[in-house]
Amino acid sequence: MTPANNPMAQLSLKDTSIPVITPLSGGSKTLTSVFLKNNATSTGEQLKCKPDFCVVIQPGSRTLKMGKAKSASPCIVPHCIGYQENTTSTSTSTVGSKMFSKEEDEKLIDVKEFDECMETLERSKKLPNNFYSTLRTFNQQQSKNFQKLAMSKEAALEYSKFSPESYLVGDEALNADPRECSLVWPMRNGMFADENSIGHMEKIWRVVLTERLKIEDFHKWSCVVIIDDHVPIHHLKAYCQLCLGDLKFNAVGFMRCSQAVSFGAGLSSGLIIDCGAQKLSVSCIEDGVLVQNSISLLGGDTFLHMFHDLLRVNKFPLKSLDIYSNPSHFKMLEEEVWLKQANLDDENEVIPSIATNTPFEFYVKEPGQKDILVYAVKLLDERRLPLLQLFEPDLGLLKRYMLADYDNSFI
Repeated sequence: MTPANNPMAQLSLKDTSIPVITPLSGGSKTLTSVFLKNNATSTGEQLKCKPDFCVVIQPGSRTLKMGKAKSASPCIVPHCIGYQENTTSTSTSTVGSKMFSKEEDEKLIDVKEFDECMETLERSKKLPNNFYSTLRTFNQQQSKNFQKLAMSKEAALEYSKFSPESYLVGDEALNADPRECSLVWPMRNGMFADENSIGHMEKIWRVVLTERLKIEDFHKWSCVVIIDDHVPIHHLKAYCQLCLGDLKFNAVGFMRCSQAVSFGAGLSSGLIIDCGAQKLSVSCIEDGVLVQNSISLLGGDTFLHMFHDLLRVNKFPLKSLDIYSNPSHFKMLEEEVWLKQANLDDENEVIPSIATNTPFEFYVKEPGQKDILVYAVKLLDERRLPLLQLFEPDLGLLKRYMLADYDNSFI
């Protein structure tokens, strides 16, 4: 069959996210394999990946999961790198440096819109008049009435020290002084943030492999990269260059995230819902094959961003709250407030008076600070409104945070 008459040869990789390979003719005995390790060619020989020398890597927009294939759980680190300001090269990412797509001063919700949204929210009991204005007054007063708890020298946090290479990785990068550190997130929405992402990721992966997994001789190891369901085919070439060319792994394989989840659960068919930091994907697996999928550019960061704006509307007492350029504030908001307070409990609906709404205390502990600051804040609908957007889209707040324009023109 000539190429003109071969339908497989006429398919374009631009129109599909599934690799299309023309069937090879001839028997397997006539095939040759080229090994990266010694650049030798052998007939009929196959490359075997030993489980004892295999690393599984799942790069995400927020976290990097990496572990040995026989380990019970992976090593999880923030997928970021921090460069020392006075030595940062001009190739440092600008797109990837932003944890969110919105700017710090771009608040998408104001007081009027919040009050209008609350009027449309069904309640089992009506709130008293001027409830929120009283709540905001209380929170505003707490910005001056915070407590200070002295820390011992053992509990005090110190800023991370830069290595001779003038960059830090993962948690150490987040704990660096933001005035001296340029933070870069090399991935966004499960894909590369810009053309410099591969260089940033090579440094991050190398540090995690050597320091956390204690792997030195990369050429003895193979790796399996768990990729996004919607990753373009030409991104695989960049991953191959990263794993085989830069890190010098013996071999590299790829597996879609939804298929990995399905097989890991022992199922050959199922509906996989993956809610990450920056995107939500729904995939259908049938007999181990990805047959249909969809993606929405919203995730955990979307709801945290909305939660942050709702707190600012209702006069959150920490006036200097900045989750965009201060990693310690982001960590505090996520761990101390969001994970402890966000819920959909019905008991939050019935608050007969401002006096019965018990203040919630949260702690601010920053590197280089001698005291722990204790703030009190009263919360009501901020706790459930972000999550409620998934079930009541008529509230109309979620669509403002969905990313419609993602620039990948660098590809």
